[in-house]
Amino acid sequence: MSMTAVDGGGGAEVRLEFGVPSPSMPSLRLRAAAEGRLLLCLDEDPIMFLRVQQGMWGFDALLARADNPLLGAFPVIRADEARRLGGDVSRWAHHFRVGLQESPASPLHTGDWVLHSRPWPMSEGTPASELVSWLVTDVIDYTDARAEFDFEGPGKGCVVLPLHPLSPRDAPRVKAHRRLAREGLMPPVLLWEVTPLSGYVVLDGHDRLVAAIAEGVLCPLLILARRDVDKTRASRDAAVDVYATTMAQLDDAERRGFAQPGVEKARADASRRLATELRDARHGLTWGWPLPGGAPAWNKMAAAADPDWEHRTRWNSSAPPPAHDHTGPLPATT
Repeated sequence: MSMTAVDGGGGAEVRLEFGVPSPSMPSLRLRAAAEGRLLLCLDEDPIMFLRVQQGMWGFDALLARADNPLLGAFPVIRADEARRLGGDVSRWAHHFRVGLQESPASPLHTGDWVLHSRPWPMSEGTPASELVSWLVTDVIDYTDARAEFDFEGPGKGCVVLPLHPLSPRDAPRVKAHRRLAREGLMPPVLLWEVTPLSGYVVLDGHDRLVAAIAEGVLCPLLILARRDVDKTRASRDAAVDVYATTMAQLDDAERRGFAQPGVEKARADASRRLATELRDARHGLTWGWPLPGGAPAWNKMAAAADPDWEHRTRWNSSAPPPAHDHTGPLPATT
């Protein structure tokens, strides 16, 4: 297990890397079937049905239950504990690592993992309220247990997927977290990076997420992701090659008299992009396990949860094709 803190632009990133010896299949897992059908389940109990469009331009989601499926899976963070740990993200990373390894509803399975903070992409002059508005756009809002999301292209449309409908802003638990947010003591929201969705599932902190949005503050984030040691070198080399090419082009543009402020901004953007890509190069694909019974079993279970939902998904055979291309996620592995 190792802890590092690096500044790749936008603030220091904390990384807690650790290995997991078992189990080979986690209690909280993705099941996969044909044509973009995914099922997030706890053991074999459905939590959420997902249908990812084959061109990777978006997905539809259906909650299988209205309550919190992970209720009790992680210890409740009391206000005194939040004040004791304060804003030290590295201490919270150790807190959540223990919680994940002890939880009866964890996505951890055999392999290498990382818990990392993702600094907000603060650029000079960007108000926090604008970043909060971006977060609001990307947090899924369910209507009658249904939701849909479209990818907006590289680096945009990074979905945050709650596991149950979010509480109202005046709910008692949200009010308690809003007080912590005003004090600058908000515990991090724990997210799980799910590569088939090109985004994140909320594991712990649904009410903290609502509180941060309600207060217009940037909530700290801790993201759980798989590490893929084997692909690190190739991904890092590719990112460095792109960076070197970009810098050479900017040097040439400067020699040809392009405006200095624009070139310097492009250099800074390229450096931040390299830092992000070097960080994400260490992350692996989310594993998925074949769904017993395949697509027919998925169809049957989804119909039992909502008879009309699957027929209304936007890439049903009777649905119109997408009007434009999108860049989306990688498929689940088996």
